[in-house]
Parts: sequence; structure tokens; C-alpha cells
Amino acid sequence: MCEMLTLHSPILSTVRAMGATLGVWHQWEVPLSFGDMEREYWEAQEDVVIHDASYMGRIKATGVDVLDLLNRLSTNGIENLPPGEGAPTVLTNDKGRIIDLVYVINLGPHVLLLTSQGCEDRVMRWIEKYTFIEDCTLDELTSNTALFTFVGPKASDVVEAISGVNVKRLRPLDSVECIIQGVQTVIIGVISLGTSGYHLMMAADGASKIWQKVVADGTMPIGVLAWEALRIKAGVPLHGKEIGEEFNPLESVLIGSIDFAKGCYIGQEVIARLDTYQKVKK
Repeated sequence: MCEMLTLHSPILSTVRAMGATLGVWHQWEVPLSFGDMEREYWEAQEDVVIHDASYMGRIKATGVDVLDLLNRLSTNGIENLPPGEGAPTVLTNDKGRIIDLVYVINLGPHVLLLTSQGCEDRVMRWIEKYTFIEDCTLDELTSNTALFTFVGPKASDVVEAISGVNVKRLRPLDSVECIIQGVQTVIIGVISLGTSGYHLMMAADGASKIWQKVVADGTMPIGVLAWEALRIKAGVPLHGKEIGEEFNPLESVLIGSIDFAKGCYIGQEVIARLDTYQKVKK
């Protein structure tokens, strides 16, 4: 189980002022709903919503050996990941069990790692455990940034309107940097909860300005109750539920994060044997 952070979202006071119902979720104080969970759920499927996903872990990885090191430690082939692109990969232990699902996004000057909620410290320790002479420096970003997620059929229209960027061209985990409301922002394409969407990451001190602008322009905010309902409906695994050291990546339906043709990584023999002999039991 990952250690859960006690941090609050940088926009907590903003959403409290909006009348959000707050509660504790995975040891984060977050908006549970904004008054009508059912409406939030349907708006995400029929229009567009914004969700404060700042509980996701964020790590800045710097150094010429970052991608090579991650390639040798995880399930997917990411050694030659071009700038502006990203890929999912899984860190596994020597028994092939999941440490975490990590989204690796090459921003050019550095690599951004998105982890599950509360897992950034453990992911950093796991990588550092296997870092010897490699040029790789890890810095935690969760505490000084915010992360918003837009999902729904009209997500691209809203993100393009506020950013001036043609985001429809972004494939999942492709990224682009821009300025929104005077705030430096990274936009990341995602396939989230069974529909298209976008992550927006920005410095914590500029997050409320962007959130307030988007909501004032008519995009509905949703809390974690509607988000969880959407996640379960879409069959998206969550750390602490369907992801963790109780499971291997095949059991958690993470086969799209595995490259069976790549070189060795921790846990590879176990995962390859499970696949070859069809030994996945659940």
C-alpha cells in the first residue's frame, strides 16, 4: 500500500467557497460533490466537466539517463520516447506484483511522472533504490503544483477555448505547454474514464485563477463521488482497489502497459510466464 499524503489541494478554499461538500478520500480532503452527484455523472458523459485531480502524484525526473533507467525498471518500452509524447508503464517487484502504474511524459528538458494518489514517495524510493551511476534526479512536484482533468465529448472545445491550442491533435499522453490566464500550463492528452480528456498541470499559486475562469464560463465541476462512479463504469483500475502488490499487471488489465518484446526488467520472468502459459486466474 502506498503512503498517503496529508496535503490538501491548492484550490481547496476556492471550492469550499463554491459550496462543495468536502470529505476525506484516500487521506486527501477533497470535494465529494458540488451539490448534485447524479447531474455531475451525466454531464461528464454528455458534455464536459472539470475535476480536481491534484491528488495524483507528480514527479520531475531530470538527467540524460532517465528514460533508459525507467525502461530497465518497468514493463513498457520507453527508452526512445520522443519529446512531446508519453506512455504508461508499470513498476513491478521481483514477483511481478505492482508497485504502481506510472504515466511517463517526455517534456523535453525533463520527464514528468504521474503516479497513483499518494504513491509518489514510494515510486521515487523504488527508482532511487536501483539508481547507481545513472544521471537521474527526482523531485516531488505534487506539493507545489495542481492537476485538473477535463473529460467528456466537449472537453477539447473547452480546453482549446481557454488555451488557444489545437488539442484535438494530441494523442493519449502527448503534451504541449502554453500560457492560460497568465499561468504556465502543461496540457496532456488522456483517455480517461472511457472518454477523451485532458490533464492540465500548473503551479499551485495560479491554479485557482484557471479553475474559476473555467467554471465561470460554464464547465461543471465534479467531485470524487461522481468520478468514482465513472471510473467503475469504465473499468479503470485504482491503486488501493485493483492496483497494488496483491495483483500483477495482467490481473489488473494493464496489458497495454506491457511490451513483451523488450529487454529485461524487474519481474519480467514472472509476467512473461503468466502470459505464455495463460496462468492469470482473476
